[in-house]
Amino acid sequence: MPIIYMPCGLKQVPALEGDVVPSSLPLPPACVHCFTGTAQQAAAYVAAGLFIGLTGTVCMPRRGRQLRQLLHDGVGRLHKATPPAFA
Repeated sequence: MPIIYMPCGLKQVPALEGDVVPSSLPLPPACVHCFTGTAQQAAAYVAAGLFIGLTGTVCMPRRGRQLRQLLHDGVGRLHKATPPAFA
């Protein structure tokens, strides 16, 4: 049976430590939703070919500081993640 790679969404876990993405794991197209991690974690996700979804946390004075720095540094594959209009 062939493997079908469907796009998927991944939830970023704030308490995540260690390797973000196993290098030997083949990944389908995916977006890490609600990303609140570090620049190092963002770089690992982007290196693995994943997209990073930023939410309103980026606007919070203290918690969003690192995320605003990612925008300033020009880390690729970032997008604004918003809830659907009629959830």
